[in-house]
Amino acid sequence: MGDRLNRPGTGALIARAPVLNMLSFGLRLSVVACIALILSSCSREPDIKRPFGITVGFGADAKRLLPLLASDSASGDISGYIFNGLTKYDKNIKITGDLAESWEVSRDGLQILFHLRKGVKWHDGAELTSDDVVFTYLTVTNPKVPTPYGSNYGPVEKVEAVDKHTVKVTYKEPYAPALESWGMGIIPRHILEGKDITAEGFNRSPVGTGPGVGYRSEDRS
Repeated sequence: MGDRLNRPGTGALIARAPVLNMLSFGLRLSVVACIALILSSCSREPDIKRPFGITVGFGADAKRLLPLLASDSASGDISGYIFNGLTKYDKNIKITGDLAESWEVSRDGLQILFHLRKGVKWHDGAELTSDDVVFTYLTVTNPKVPTPYGSNYGPVEKVEAVDKHTVKVTYKEPYAPALESWGMGIIPRHILEGKDITAEGFNRSPVGTGPGVGYRSEDRS
């Protein structure tokens, strides 16, 4: 029966054991439920589309992700993960190769011969070639393309594909920031040639050569 307690003035007996048993049973039930929930969540595999990828968050949404059109800071930062230029700055703020593994500058400073890295692939599996570099130059200097970067190539006389992995740039006059200007992200000719590059589809889901694959905008307001 368990412990009993006389209530003064009533003579009634109160059985405490059954109440304690009920509380104990409820506690045990809660513990079992918690354990089951933990085990079920541990055994369930998360829905991860790219288990070997890294998700990077940005504080602002990008407007246009093609490097030629990425004029705001958010677009420029995100575009930098998706595309590569021929050159880039290293941690010591010195120009080094990116898509170009090496280059030679002529004595008079009027020609640069870029040697592209072999085996570089676009995100869709197509190979990067010197034709993509020529196409990027022709696009960024096209007066019909609303890019703020066309003036960076004003001193350029012509850009030629010597072979599949060699590009020759000829200047009208020596140009000090020549190597720096080729840090502009190279865009894919096989996708964008003859297309309107200002279209939203190309600027929201671009195909590049960089480590960044896929961009998704989320409204968390």
